[in-house]
Amino acid sequence: MIFKRWFKPKWQHENPTIRQLAIAELDQQTPEQKEILHELAFNDGTEAVRRAALERLNEFSLWWQASKHESADRLKQFAEQQLVQMLLDNRVSAQLKQQFIAECHRSSVLEKLATCETDAELKLQLLLRLQRQDLYLAALQDPVLSLTQKQSLFSLIADDKALEKASRHCSAELVQLLQAELSHRQEQKQKPERLR
Repeated sequence: MIFKRWFKPKWQHENPTIRQLAIAELDQQTPEQKEILHELAFNDGTEAVRRAALERLNEFSLWWQASKHESADRLKQFAEQQLVQMLLDNRVSAQLKQQFIAECHRSSVLEKLATCETDAELKLQLLLRLQRQDLYLAALQDPVLSLTQKQSLFSLIADDKALEKASRHCSAELVQLLQAELSHRQEQKQKPERLR
């Protein structure tokens, strides 16, 4: 019993460098050691130790949690970079990706994902979440989106001139739909307002 007080495990050592080295010896597959890594990742007093534990665990949900709740700005940014990289490399399930898109409030992160996403539904969800005209116009030329998905973006693009300009770079099928949309808009403008 007395020896337990003197011989603490390395991950409980006072020196952060020794704790950091001890993380490499912990196995994230063993439940007890995974719990220790969790404890170090979120409750250790030293940023370098927290980062080493997060890197050892390397799970999307933990990076996400760190990006939201981490007090150190550098580690928070690093966690966000890891998140984006995992999303871009498709190392995350579609369901988790959708949840992230719905809950993320950083437009820069969502924009990165919108430009690189290969799943048409997720890409459309990202575009609708960002609500930016320039991204809608760029999406009209994106081969990932289907013709009906591109057509659904027409109503979100308010600028007729920008829509007309975009039609110069689109496929023949889409150009026909764009011309129909533009002529419909012109027709609506020319109709006299109803008298009250």
